[in-house]
Amino acid sequence: MDRPYVEWMRVEDYRCIRSVDVHLTPLHAFIGPNDSGKSSLLRAIQGVGGTIRFWVSGGIGGYQRALGQPHEFGGAYDRMEPGRPDFWEQKVLPAVRDLALLRLDPDELRQPARLIPSGTPLWFSSERGRGLAALYDALQTRDFDRYVATSRRFVELFPCVRALRLQNPTDSTKALGITLMDGSDVAASEMSEGMLYWLSFAIIESLAPRAILLIEEPENGLHPARIAEVMKVLRAMSERMQIIVATHSPLVINELQAEEVTIVTRTPERGTICTPMTATKNFAERSKIYALGELWLSYADGELEKELVGDDPPAKAAAAS
Repeated sequence: MDRPYVEWMRVEDYRCIRSVDVHLTPLHAFIGPNDSGKSSLLRAIQGVGGTIRFWVSGGIGGYQRALGQPHEFGGAYDRMEPGRPDFWEQKVLPAVRDLALLRLDPDELRQPARLIPSGTPLWFSSERGRGLAALYDALQTRDFDRYVATSRRFVELFPCVRALRLQNPTDSTKALGITLMDGSDVAASEMSEGMLYWLSFAIIESLAPRAILLIEEPENGLHPARIAEVMKVLRAMSERMQIIVATHSPLVINELQAEEVTIVTRTPERGTICTPMTATKNFAERSKIYALGELWLSYADGELEKELVGDDPPAKAAAAS
């Protein structure tokens, strides 16, 4: 990534999280049992509650957000850039202050959407994905070549489809639709969830970049082959924005590197615990035999993941300096 990103964070006092440190990469995934704290970590990063501290890459310094209020801490930026009072504003805050969460819902994706005025930055109008049709309408106007390329790829991946269509339910709204190979038209209400999810991820590359994009379960509704396609999109996007996902899919994990995966577990005594995949039991030996997703699937128990993290997962790691 050619700009600073969050490489370490500490979350305290939010839902099931008492205090936990997490190392992050430009593309990163949280995996683990249900109710372990994966979604809570995403919400904490989003700034919903608790206290979170970010350490930014390149030794730039840190940023603390508590109860929605930003507070500087550390001061490494003073040593690196003496005489630059704007350094914090230009280098640190861009890595943490513009965040978006996506928890895509097919019913929201199907909804007609109000037209987007020219010059308005493009993004979904809700974290559930409302506004998808209007985004494609705006893309058609603002970058026709990219719209055509995305539509062509959509047809290649869904061979029953002849064309992606945009309809006008009213004079101020757009709705998605498709034309099948036999010439029949299908409204958004009848489109498959997999199609809608794929179209959502495919357009993100064309939207206004965020500092951090948080995604809940990007595998939902997708054929295994389409999961790999989506992860390629997210990999490319991670060159310009940090992507953090929470997932239950070993197929998502298969598309990542070991340092890009954190296992999230939870005990009554300690609350949420984060263990890097690289710190799991016998990782060096196991990684020679298994792809990452298969390693997780083979040794996960769905509760405390003891065959991965052991009986005593690592305590809170030392914070990055």
